[in-house]
Amino acid sequence: YMAGIYGAMGTLLAMQARRTTRAEAAVELQVASRRVATIGSLHRRLHGMDGEAVVELTAYLKSICGEIAEMLDLEAGAASISFSGAGLEIPRAIAITLGLICAELLTNAAKYAAGDIAVRLQDVGDGRHALSVTDQGPGLPQPFNPAAAKGLGMKIITSLVKDIAGELLIGPGEQGRGARFTVLFSAAA
Repeated sequence: YMAGIYGAMGTLLAMQARRTTRAEAAVELQVASRRVATIGSLHRRLHGMDGEAVVELTAYLKSICGEIAEMLDLEAGAASISFSGAGLEIPRAIAITLGLICAELLTNAAKYAAGDIAVRLQDVGDGRHALSVTDQGPGLPQPFNPAAAKGLGMKIITSLVKDIAGELLIGPGEQGRGARFTVLFSAAA
């Protein structure tokens, strides 16, 4: 049902973009249309997993990275998104939550940072894994407290991490550049 609503909203925005005579407004409407379509696509993917007990997380996260990258292609100066990680099957509920976290981290990185974005899934031992999103932007203000962040995105991320009994680590990216958000989680239900 919701995927249909998102699809209709995206179509209406795309039609309005074609009708407008102001180039800047048309681009903004195209971007909004693509964002709504991306949300609808992610929602359809989540709904399609309803009957599955276990999800192959790597393939699922790669598809999310692809969707977000396509959405960002319409925006000027859009960053590229790369993914690395070995296969991992986990319970559906954890996969859905990690997918939502990944999508939110990617959109935040694209909004606030510059340069390429890297998503990495790795085994850290003892049945735990790490999902990290690293950007090449200016980094975070110091000190940065996610609990005190005013943005809705950070509140959503911290709430979702708590839902899977995970741990959120925040620090600088590669060689001290940008920011890295890492979610430590258990692959067991």
